[in-house]
Amino acid sequence: MNYRCGGALAAALFLVSCGGGDSGSPTSGGGSTPTPTPTPTPTPTPASYTKFADLSGDQQFRSACGGLYNVQNPIDSGGFTRYPEPPSALSQDYVAETQTWTITGQSPDGVAFSNVFTPADIVTTSIANTTAYRVVDAVNFPNRFFFGTPTLGSSLAEYSRGTALFVRPGAGTMTMSCIIGVPTRLDDRPSSTVTYTEFSVTGNVFVENPGAAPSQYSISESTVTLTANPGNGIINLDVTLVGRQFQSDGSLSATRTQFGTFGGEAGIDGSIQSFAAPLNRKPDNSVGGGFTGWFFGPQGLEIGIGMTYFGAAEDGSIISFAGSISGRQ
Repeated sequence: MNYRCGGALAAALFLVSCGGGDSGSPTSGGGSTPTPTPTPTPTPTPASYTKFADLSGDQQFRSACGGLYNVQNPIDSGGFTRYPEPPSALSQDYVAETQTWTITGQSPDGVAFSNVFTPADIVTTSIANTTAYRVVDAVNFPNRFFFGTPTLGSSLAEYSRGTALFVRPGAGTMTMSCIIGVPTRLDDRPSSTVTYTEFSVTGNVFVENPGAAPSQYSISESTVTLTANPGNGIINLDVTLVGRQFQSDGSLSATRTQFGTFGGEAGIDGSIQSFAAPLNRKPDNSVGGGFTGWFFGPQGLEIGIGMTYFGAAEDGSIISFAGSISGRQ
């Protein structure tokens, strides 16, 4: 079957922290014992972050990913992390001098891979703010990598990016949708609940019925409800999947198909820049996948999530999906 990426993105990460200034010393005078001048409490200096577009030099990225192996089997990166911890994670590295990406990981059947994408591999794409790469390997498989900037509301993301990967390192194909960026520091998390209101969703739903080839849908019009309180470690996610089926010419059907709502609650332990939790189908709460992610920029201004799911629908069909969510407060 033909696979089409319904959206994609990517890049580099870097974080700069600024400390507070020194306070003054008490003054003294002659004669009687002077009264010490109180030392003022310095105003805390806000954490400073380099915007993604301003990053420079070679970069090594952690990512939060959701993926599928051979369309049906979920791949969860296990956190905002790098390969090989865990083996399902991806390392995404950029060399500035050659403008080259190297994506390293391992397929579910245990085959390690390291795919390189250079400027010579760039191909045209209709996806806005996205660079697409295509490399045909020794067995004539077209490996693909996408890198771009999510649109959040009326503007582009400042601290996060996304990537999409389509490779076949072993016996089966892997489709991965990831978020990377400039991560929020553990000591700069917001202290109260924040609500994210602007989103970009990318990914695909596959529907399989007995005796028929899978149908593929873009989920870019899905809706998201997301709140996070890094102070107490609770992240609540609900995604209502809305799909538009790919036609034989690559266009999307005008019909919107509702696939239901999926959600979960993740926790943060305060020691690592990552969260992860099962992804449940509502309202029966059947578990068939997971989601993982982290915050980006000052005070968790942006958030990125990778998600994946596999399970049986009420009509007897099999539904599987993988995608990523970019969000902003």
